[in-house]
Amino acid sequence: MPRTDEEMTSLENVLLLSSLGNPTQLTGLHSEITYELISGTDNEGSIVPMVIGRGRFAKVFKAWQRSAGLNVRPVAIKILHEHVDKPSESLFSQEIQLLKSLTNNSSERVINILDILRLGPMAMCANCGQTYHPKCPKCGQHLLERYEPQGELYPALRCPDQRCRHMVKGETILNASGQLFGYPAKPCCQDERSPRATRGTLINFVDREAVVMELLGPPLSRFHEHQRRSFSRICLQHGLSLPSAMGERAEASPQPPSPGSSAPKELRAEEWAYVQKVMLLEKVLLMVQLAEAVAWLHTEQQIVHKDIAPDNIMLTHLKGLSEEDSDQHFFGQASLSDMVTTLATLPTPGCMLIDVGLADKVVLTKAYYEEPVTSLATEKVSFLSLEARTRRRHINQHVEFDLVGKKFVVPDSLRPDKAGEQSLKVGDLLIEESDPNQRYTMEVKSIDQDSHDRRIYRATFVGEPPPNPQTRQFEVVQLLGEPHDVYSLGAVFYFILTGEYTDVRKLQTVSDLLSDLPVPLRADALASGFPSFLLCRDQLPEKYYQDDLMVLVLRAMVRGKPESFVQSRTERGPEPAQRLLQETRQIYNRLKAEILSTSTTRMLEEVQTAHRTLSEYHRTLIRQVEQLTAEHDHKAMAQVSALKQATRRSQILLAALVTCVLLGGTWTAKAVLGAQDGQRSEVRTAVTGSVMTARSTHSAP
Repeated sequence: MPRTDEEMTSLENVLLLSSLGNPTQLTGLHSEITYELISGTDNEGSIVPMVIGRGRFAKVFKAWQRSAGLNVRPVAIKILHEHVDKPSESLFSQEIQLLKSLTNNSSERVINILDILRLGPMAMCANCGQTYHPKCPKCGQHLLERYEPQGELYPALRCPDQRCRHMVKGETILNASGQLFGYPAKPCCQDERSPRATRGTLINFVDREAVVMELLGPPLSRFHEHQRRSFSRICLQHGLSLPSAMGERAEASPQPPSPGSSAPKELRAEEWAYVQKVMLLEKVLLMVQLAEAVAWLHTEQQIVHKDIAPDNIMLTHLKGLSEEDSDQHFFGQASLSDMVTTLATLPTPGCMLIDVGLADKVVLTKAYYEEPVTSLATEKVSFLSLEARTRRRHINQHVEFDLVGKKFVVPDSLRPDKAGEQSLKVGDLLIEESDPNQRYTMEVKSIDQDSHDRRIYRATFVGEPPPNPQTRQFEVVQLLGEPHDVYSLGAVFYFILTGEYTDVRKLQTVSDLLSDLPVPLRADALASGFPSFLLCRDQLPEKYYQDDLMVLVLRAMVRGKPESFVQSRTERGPEPAQRLLQETRQIYNRLKAEILSTSTTRMLEEVQTAHRTLSEYHRTLIRQVEQLTAEHDHKAMAQVSALKQATRRSQILLAALVTCVLLGGTWTAKAVLGAQDGQRSEVRTAVTGSVMTARSTHSAP
């Protein structure tokens, strides 16, 4: 029985092709894919590349992916900053390998890469926008090359000429980059006298890899603005506006109101309730998608992201203004209930988790802890768990070591019976404070309580202690595992629901307090015994499923309680993220079923029918008033016209009378005034004749 193509081995396929003749060789295929940076101008008129994001280690440029000279699609290219050191380059290489792994096992909720580039030194001229490889600014004869100065942390650019050897160091490149933007370093604009001819942008410093990624939408922080604008425009199509009590007046209509139309009216209570539920459904959908992304990372990839925050979550499926306007025009032709119901059933908007530069796969590392928390923006700190905020803690007392047994006495501030979740735990690291290279790192493997003195705890460690440890100062490092991602995800959920960073910071304080209080994570217990819960709950603008959503968020952020998703900050495994995803989906499904229920839609349709009837009656009254106004205006115009005609007749008669008196015409004033309408023409003829006679008399010699 013949086998299918899938059942044939690779060797059999090669033999089959060989038996068919000389096969086509597939080696040496060349791609026509190129990339071109998109540029613009700054306030001074200089041409600069378009930067769409900046992080601690890298910047992201917007570019076109081109094939055969034609633009294919816009992309994002992530390139390391010019001033980063070699350890940062190593971290970026690890990130690239991680991105390759994620792309091979792609998920629609986590960023994928399109290409890996190897870039040499590159700059952009501010005068003409040309990109170039800088030449030596001293001799101008050779292209600069990467150089590794011995014993230094930063790479450099150096002239390959043995006689020149001019060097541009990475440690000082921020202040020395200007020498790469003028003659003889660049080939263009050498005779240009404009000051822009000596300016430029350093795109890439030394030979390094760069990552090409899909160009996504705006960050999550823009979601609430987009949602309010979208629903405002939808309501405007039906002559309605969002309630003023929400502080969200509808945007001005792009077209002037047609005759007979009235100003937009606020949504009725029933309509506003339905719209609010759909807006909440969109928010919960984003929460489900993020939970899917984190659960996939923890389960399928065994990756801890460690940097989940709104600026690392990008929106997808958001349409531009022109597309949005056309869609609103389409929706406006249907009823509001049909349109809102359609929005409730569409899987938009979407979101994607990006930036795995700090992520760990399987084994937790301490690379995250070099940057102090004080250097982070306030918005970033709002999404850090307590162990991330206290990533490196100084021990204020000397540590007593047993070098033979590889043990040390746990300091009082880190004792399990005193410090709670912040106590020393298995997996924590003890490092010497004055050791910049962290050569002496001790990992805690177990913690035991002394059988005689219950106040003493001893920790067993692996690793190399420093010489004379009794005289050293130490720090404890708390590694970030899956519990940190779950915590950050709960904080992001609350941001999605409220749209305010300050609210997240307040909830962070509440979760820290709840960790040490005997209050169960149930809505009834929290509402009666913890007033701060009510304050945080009331910040949710949609007054539906508030208790369920708040409890879900707190269960992700608070550890160690029976209702918590995580029992300890050192817990490993994907189960907490999986449970969080499951319960978030349950709330989403309940809310969606309620929105699409027959009773709800029928009630909304009845309200809208009554609203349409009243609106039509209102428009009829407007038309009647306009008709009466038009008739009144017509009569008034007729009266004014008659008055103008009478005034003109009086002026003519008066002129005739004066002419008769002055020129002694045959007609007397009495005759003129007494002339009937039929005799007016004779009066005019006589007056005209008298005037002609008078003119001829005066003109005679």
